[in-house]
Amino acid sequence: MRFRRSAASLQRSDLSPSKGAVRTVNTFVVRRLALIIAATTALVAAPVGANETSVRKTNEGIILLDQGKLSEARAAFTAALRADTSDEDARYYLAHTMILGSDFEKALKILGSRDFEFWDADYLRGIAWMNLGENEKAIASFERSIRRRDSDRARFNLGMLYYQAGDNAKARAQLEATRDGNLSHEDQAYRLLYLGLIDYAEGQQDRARGYFRQVSEDYADTAASELARDMLGEEGGAAAHGEGEAASSPFSAGLRLMVQYDNNVGLVQDNDNVAQIYNRAMTQSPEALRLGVFGNAGVRLGEDEGLQGGLGASLFIGMNGGDADNVSDFNVVQPRVQADIGWSAGNWGIRAPLLASVTMLGPFDDIYRYSTSYGGGLGGWWSPIDMLSVNSDLLIQARVYPRAGERDGTEIGLGLGATVVPIDRLRIQGGWRLTTLAEKQSNSPWGYLENGLHLGATIAATEKFSVSTGLRYAHRGFDGPFTFPDGSGPGRTDDEITASLGFRVQATDLIDVTAGYDYFHQNSVPAFTYTRQIVTLSVGFTF
Repeated sequence: MRFRRSAASLQRSDLSPSKGAVRTVNTFVVRRLALIIAATTALVAAPVGANETSVRKTNEGIILLDQGKLSEARAAFTAALRADTSDEDARYYLAHTMILGSDFEKALKILGSRDFEFWDADYLRGIAWMNLGENEKAIASFERSIRRRDSDRARFNLGMLYYQAGDNAKARAQLEATRDGNLSHEDQAYRLLYLGLIDYAEGQQDRARGYFRQVSEDYADTAASELARDMLGEEGGAAAHGEGEAASSPFSAGLRLMVQYDNNVGLVQDNDNVAQIYNRAMTQSPEALRLGVFGNAGVRLGEDEGLQGGLGASLFIGMNGGDADNVSDFNVVQPRVQADIGWSAGNWGIRAPLLASVTMLGPFDDIYRYSTSYGGGLGGWWSPIDMLSVNSDLLIQARVYPRAGERDGTEIGLGLGATVVPIDRLRIQGGWRLTTLAEKQSNSPWGYLENGLHLGATIAATEKFSVSTGLRYAHRGFDGPFTFPDGSGPGRTDDEITASLGFRVQATDLIDVTAGYDYFHQNSVPAFTYTRQIVTLSVGFTF
């Protein structure tokens, strides 16, 4: 007689989340004493026949494995297979010892493509392929293993492999189906760590922090806890001691290059020529090809909870190429500075922003027109459950047009919005905004009240490719004695609809490519109807 031992008792090869490397299997779970006694009995009771040597040598090798004598066990299994090349047990255990000795290519050669009677031969193949970096073959082997018999260790390895391949949905399904009771203490920590990394990649920051905290607190004696503390930004993580990846920096910077086609430049802010511009926008649809450069830099201070603050600056430069009669041939320069301070308490927070910007347009008659805007506000957010976040804000801005005779005014905006993540990879955002503007032009007061609704969604089709779409409607009612050059004045109303579609590809960790289409339609009573379409391509760089 002979007895078998499952390959699932192998400790798995860990895939390091920080480096994507594979750690070699080097431990073996010690068998129960009863199994050793069974093997000893088998040595005496093995049937006499053509395979007697193979049976005895195989059982001998199993006992040697339990005693930790790897080279002696390998020799015994080799002798068993030499005595009977058709002995599946001998072949299986010889491959088993090769994997324990990190000789993965030899293990695969010994196993070959045979369809073994026992399910865990495919598990052994998966371990070998995973350690050789052949992740697709490893996934196929573990999947076959699970189809023959469910295994928590196979599911655990599949979860890590799918994460490495960028398939978060399959990674989550395998890791959530894995029972901790069948994993080692270290494997349990890594299972939770990977679930946190998946949530982090999909924007579920609160849930991700929960996993990272659980790993850092309940599994503090494992290597996974170092990585979890790094993700939390806590002192004592591997990065803090110069190990693994560098700790995340509070500084950020980026650059985006943009090319844009605009089929109806239309309403340019230049009071000297506004009547002409209105007329041409309505009748001739002046086109333009716009080149833009957007740069930004900032610093963010504070932990995930408690006092937070930030300071940032950006600069946009746009160059329009169109007809040269002050309608579509003009440039835009817009520097902007923003600071904010806030407080976060886990699932809710408040934020107070301050901002200032300058917008310069021209040249119009060889002169640049410019305006300034500055203001501040107060906002807050609350996330009652993982899939829902609600936010609101109040923002007050002053607008100043320094040229004599131009207008000054104040804009007040009140917003309420929500973000819902009903399933992985899908994010839906919507909201309402009320805006009121009061201005004076040539000492004549005027203003408007606007109600706006917006709805948008982003679908992450893969880890590197996402699609976004949006729809916005706004109704604006005007008041005051001021008469517009197009003949409209008090009693004028605007209805605007904007639809957008965008695509984003994360080419590398530092480079992304986007493409977008925007359709804008405005109906003004009693003034005019105005339609505009814009196509944008851009490349972004993160530093």
